[in-house]
Amino acid sequence: MLIENDAQHRTDLVQTLAAYFDSGGNYDRTSALLVIHRSTLRYRLHRIRELSGLELNDPDVRLNMHIALRARAALSDYFG
Repeated sequence: MLIENDAQHRTDLVQTLAAYFDSGGNYDRTSALLVIHRSTLRYRLHRIRELSGLELNDPDVRLNMHIALRARAALSDYFG
């Protein structure tokens, strides 16, 4: 759903989520990494919650989503 949304609306929700997880959920680090304002980050995370129906504060959800993003990145290295 996020991948399709990014393609359809030219958004960066998948990249935002990956950066958020890679930054340990730290808003300042994520904002700096993506070179966006904190309010933009908050908006994107809100959209991710809306579209996915998942709560990013749930540890199990965070773990599963982070693993999925890492697997996607690893597979894209091999399969383009």
